[in-house]
Amino acid sequence: MNDNKYEGLPRVVQVIDEYTLVINSGEAAGVSSGDRFLVFRVGENVIDPKTGEDLGVLETVVGKARVTHLQERISTISSDQRENSPGRKVITRRTGGIAVLGASVEEVEENPREDWMPLKAEVGDLAKPI
Repeated sequence: MNDNKYEGLPRVVQVIDEYTLVINSGEAAGVSSGDRFLVFRVGENVIDPKTGEDLGVLETVVGKARVTHLQERISTISSDQRENSPGRKVITRRTGGIAVLGASVEEVEENPREDWMPLKAEVGDLAKPI
């Protein structure tokens, strides 16, 4: 693996929970609030089975995140990808007859929030700006 290619990239230094990470790069390194990062893990070199050519290191993406809290030398980043879910569904219920004649209308949200995709990161994973 060519470590020089990844030298200087921010690393995950703490996993707060499955949606929130801390990276070792902050305002002093030019990071701004709202910046996005691709969080990935460096794998093994991939060799073409036919030619024997080294195709490079496999980067396994573990998530995409946005800076939610910025400090001088560290940043807190949180998942900013939504899961592929049907999203919000609103059900309207009418009670007591015809709406014009004083019936009440109630709206109920069956799925009030869209779920964030978890970051499957570990301490030591890398983050590159996107």
